[in-house]
Amino acid sequence: MHFDALTLACLTHELKAAAQETRVQQILMPDDQSLGFELYGKKQRHYLFLSADPNAGRVYLSTKKLRRGTDAQPPLLLRLRKLARGAFLRSITQPDAAERILRIELDHPQHGVSTLLIELIGRQSNILLLGPDGRILECMRRFRPPKERSTGQRTILPGRQYAPPQPMNQVHPLDGQLMSKMELLSKEVEPSEKVRTFLVQQISGVSPTQARELSWRAAGDAEARMESTTAVDLANAVQALWAAVGHGRWLPGMVIEDGQVIGFVPYELHFRGEFRPTDSISQALERFFTQRIEGQKTAAPSSVPSAKPSSSHSSLPGSELKEVDAIDPYAALRRTVADQIRSAHQRIDRQLSALSKDEPKRGEPDELRMKAEWLLALSSQLDNEQDEVTIELGDQTMTIARVSGKTPVEQAEQMFDRAAKLERAAIFIPQRRETLLNDRTFLAQLEVDLAQAENQPEVAAVQNELRQAGYLPTRQKPMQKGGAASNKPRQYVSTDGYAILVGRNARQNDQLTFKIAGGADLWFHVRDVPGSHVVLRSGGQPMSDETVQVAAQFAAYYSQKKGERAVPVAYTECRFVTRVPGGHPGLVHMRNEKTVTVPAELPAL
Repeated sequence: MHFDALTLACLTHELKAAAQETRVQQILMPDDQSLGFELYGKKQRHYLFLSADPNAGRVYLSTKKLRRGTDAQPPLLLRLRKLARGAFLRSITQPDAAERILRIELDHPQHGVSTLLIELIGRQSNILLLGPDGRILECMRRFRPPKERSTGQRTILPGRQYAPPQPMNQVHPLDGQLMSKMELLSKEVEPSEKVRTFLVQQISGVSPTQARELSWRAAGDAEARMESTTAVDLANAVQALWAAVGHGRWLPGMVIEDGQVIGFVPYELHFRGEFRPTDSISQALERFFTQRIEGQKTAAPSSVPSAKPSSSHSSLPGSELKEVDAIDPYAALRRTVADQIRSAHQRIDRQLSALSKDEPKRGEPDELRMKAEWLLALSSQLDNEQDEVTIELGDQTMTIARVSGKTPVEQAEQMFDRAAKLERAAIFIPQRRETLLNDRTFLAQLEVDLAQAENQPEVAAVQNELRQAGYLPTRQKPMQKGGAASNKPRQYVSTDGYAILVGRNARQNDQLTFKIAGGADLWFHVRDVPGSHVVLRSGGQPMSDETVQVAAQFAAYYSQKKGERAVPVAYTECRFVTRVPGGHPGLVHMRNEKTVTVPAELPAL
């Protein structure tokens, strides 16, 4: 679905009612292409989200407090903090109902009036701050057109006078002569042309989604051709749909298909999916884009001890439509850290690939040394011009290629050096490979930790683990604010009164297993995938099968296998769990384990 001019018109109507005359309390960047404003007025607090994402430009009022998702502080953010923080939103307008441009006038008690412009025009989407004289004070994206292509292109730079995008040569949907103009235009097209194509090309502000709906309303088919309808019917459909711009009676909603939110519209949609009304267009936008972001989360499958290495990546589950709380206020933070983990994975994969290329073949150093010894033995008999030396060794023949420009002695010395390097590599490379595989296992655990993080400090804790592991520069400013991450594991009590502790992240897993748990307590972990360490405080007492299954379910639920129906969970006494020598926090070996298969869902206690 498309964030078109009609969607913006609906949103502008909503913003005027909710946010006009509110005061800007705070400004932050949820990601590197978006701005978040905390507004207060009329005894209510609102969170305005603005994004200039070239592929998903959007504006809406968020139901959740917006969170900082990047440490970057670009010039636009710094300028806004000076001129907009503390300012009042005096007016919110859409200068032209057929254009995707939102204008917000800011009035600061000290710095006066400035204007925030949000241009949601595809790949040229931008957020600009203008002074009272219409000059650009700062912008999200700067652009200076090349001289050879400057015709028709705007220069977007601080200090330049703002110029709006050039209007398209199309009919305005609110034009009083829409009927007659469409009759003339329809005569110039082929009868076989699709209605939706005609509308997108000839009527300004009409998106492909809107064009299909208009085609359905005028001809009963979203893919109808011009020959199946009339210009009058089309004009009536356009006027009826756009009438809400004047009277303000919008019908925003979501479009549902196969249990997923596939779109948002400010009117009842008929041609696809199930239309489900919402209280506001912001609610529909937030649900759609949150689900889209959640669906893009990825994690690389890796392992707990003894897991098989893999370089592929698997998708984490997206948010469920039924879960209103699935809207994630930390989505931008998670994306930042997820990208950092992904980069670390790629770095490890490159190093493993390089090791495979450099690793000597079995017996290669010995073979090279033997050839060097034969060259020394035969050095007085060899001609320096020979291309190769052939030596009969019983039922086998050994061929030594000669190196041009080197005497047999010089070549032998070079081969001895090479053999020594290969011997060292034969020892070093397996050790280095084991370290890298442990690193990859650890990164996979961090991905699970990130997915389970419940607040900003817990997301920041994952990033700090990356930094301590050497995958982020120490000079980079760490995430702060939002309090401290919980230093206590999750705690549950079984039906027969035994405590069950669940680690929240890799470092807490380590503390839970080796500092909190007793040696006779039972330790649980899903086999071969990353997840939380779970400790059943049994104290060596015999546990019922029901209690063991409950603890195992917690281990399965707080793992990469969450949601699966049958997950194998290993368990043993804590005294049989040991750290991987030199490994990262939470990486362990276990012995004397048993296995129970359980569903990866929270047990009913």
